[in-house]
Amino acid sequence: SAILPLHYFSKVVGLAPYSLEDMFQGSRTGHSKMFKYVNAIYSIVVFLLVIFLFPFLVIWKLEVIYAMTADDGITFVIVDILGSITQFFANICSIFQLAFRSLEKIQKMFCEMKKIDILLNIKSKFYRRIGIYCIIQVLFCSIFSSLLYGYDFILWFDIKENFSDVSKILNNTIMMVMVIIFVNYIAYVKTRLKILNCELMKCFGFNAEKEIDIYLQRLSAYRLSDSDDGHRNGEPSFPDKFHHYEFNKGFPKLILWDKIRILREVNFKLNQLIIDLNSVYSIPLLLEILTILVKIAVKLHLVIVTIFFENVTERPKALFAIVNTCWITLFFVKLILMTVYCQKVMNHASHTLLLLQKLLTLTPLHKDLAKELEIFSEQLLHNNLQISPCGFFVLDHPFLSRCLEILVAYIVILLQFTQSD
Repeated sequence: SAILPLHYFSKVVGLAPYSLEDMFQGSRTGHSKMFKYVNAIYSIVVFLLVIFLFPFLVIWKLEVIYAMTADDGITFVIVDILGSITQFFANICSIFQLAFRSLEKIQKMFCEMKKIDILLNIKSKFYRRIGIYCIIQVLFCSIFSSLLYGYDFILWFDIKENFSDVSKILNNTIMMVMVIIFVNYIAYVKTRLKILNCELMKCFGFNAEKEIDIYLQRLSAYRLSDSDDGHRNGEPSFPDKFHHYEFNKGFPKLILWDKIRILREVNFKLNQLIIDLNSVYSIPLLLEILTILVKIAVKLHLVIVTIFFENVTERPKALFAIVNTCWITLFFVKLILMTVYCQKVMNHASHTLLLLQKLLTLTPLHKDLAKELEIFSEQLLHNNLQISPCGFFVLDHPFLSRCLEILVAYIVILLQFTQSD
């Protein structure tokens, strides 16, 4: 119930031809089967609508936008056509992948998420926060999109047709919803990795990593002083706070290494979830990122030319610059959200390995516990928690910086041509 707002949001644009109850429990009645077919037909209608409306958008651009820059803006025209084509294929691939081709994988992902939350003993209070966060996302995206589409309509209302309006709104809405759903999947993995790290520390009696660092420092200082002063006959050793934690308070019937084994299973399931996400979203993400970069370059070029050189449209200069700036902001936000959340997932995964290495230095450890920690550490070394669309690049901070470098270089080249003209 926590993710119902996002589920209905994606259902509107045809990306979710299923109900959450069917995904978790399967269709058991004729009534649910009927709704399943209705939802599938609706996704097909949206799919065909995207294909049908795309030529109207292209015709409008040829008659209005490209007519303004036909003489000296051939570079802009080529790049804008590329952006429109990639956005069209991104929409087609998104609906095809999420609504039809990968339904079984999406159902598997939902079931694995349910198992992970059971193993981590997620409380209902946590879900209430997720539900509020999902409602805020839907409201913010709906209000921002309505304002943006409204301003865009005011800008062109007397010279463009209704079909091109619908095509533009539908294309951008589908990709916005796809990115939101993907980012929430990644946020799920990030949050569960964070909870896993906290549970791992609690197994040994620590509430924060800082406590582990302080304990290791004191233990190292004691060992150094002990080696300098010689063996202390009859003197008790340094108190080992975790040595007596044979049972975990949250799992009183499980010994400590069984709790570690549960956390290792959770980590494996999260890694498999990332693999499934990468498989489902690879092509849509690749096309969407390419579309974002092209659209940012085109619209930023138009804004700069309008402000510093000449007004490229008959519309008011301020309104034209504001609308395009809003579009640029929307595209930048989508790109930043995808890369930042994927980077956070990799950071939490590497942090889990670091925690295990620190816990392995705690002595004395029971041989079964030490073996379980070593197996967990080896499992993490072989895992590769990262999103790589079709294997071309990894969504992380370095990729974001490279995108910014490419955009700056392209804008500088376009402005040189503009100034020369």
